[in-house]
Amino acid sequence: MITFFVSYLALLVLASPALFRKQTRGWVIVLMLMVLCDGMAFFAGGISQHVIFPGHALHYNWGYKVFSLAFGLMFAIILIDSGKFRSRELGLSFLQAPGTGRMLLTVILPCLVLLVVLPAMPRGAKDHSLETVLFQATMPGLTEELAFRGLYLALFDRMFTARFRVFGAELGYGAIATSLVFAMAHVVRFDAHFIPQVAIVPGITMTLFALFMVWVRCRSRSLVLPVMLHNLGNTIPYIMPKML
Repeated sequence: MITFFVSYLALLVLASPALFRKQTRGWVIVLMLMVLCDGMAFFAGGISQHVIFPGHALHYNWGYKVFSLAFGLMFAIILIDSGKFRSRELGLSFLQAPGTGRMLLTVILPCLVLLVVLPAMPRGAKDHSLETVLFQATMPGLTEELAFRGLYLALFDRMFTARFRVFGAELGYGAIATSLVFAMAHVVRFDAHFIPQVAIVPGITMTLFALFMVWVRCRSRSLVLPVMLHNLGNTIPYIMPKML
């Protein structure tokens, strides 16, 4: 829970330079509202899940993910309906950018092969329960990609307009900021004395994963591939050791 709030605080800190420009100040406020709603989703999801499934029947916080997805879609609809954003700017489009098929064959498929091979190593994931597989195959990609590579990235790109081109993708400050916070949320943990604990290798791996995902998002101009890849990346380590 502490990691959750610290990560979102870091997101707001990274967005804070936009507060000094009148034309971008409003987008920081929108970002704050999104963060607040996701915090509400965390608590509402936990409470509702405890009421509906008492006695710890579920091991994952499905309720939080459902509420988070609902809030994310609500903000996306509001931004699009207001005319401030087009659906494609949020990644909410099935239409892929030209050259995405070539990228799929030359970049993404080799990465998927690595995901298949690595779980076969001795330290593959041990929890093969049906709930784990179902959760990892659906919720993380839907909610986290909509948030980090959809809404947050779009807001940062509106606040900070400088871009640089990387292998056909237009990236900016937002790509780096959202990737760092995404990695932080996944690898930073706090002990009983509230001292942060960071595993260096997983931290580097998660940062590279986040940067790769934001590159795919910007190169394809859609969230379709990032959602699929995210869920595949989460699921393969749990199903492949069992199949081998």
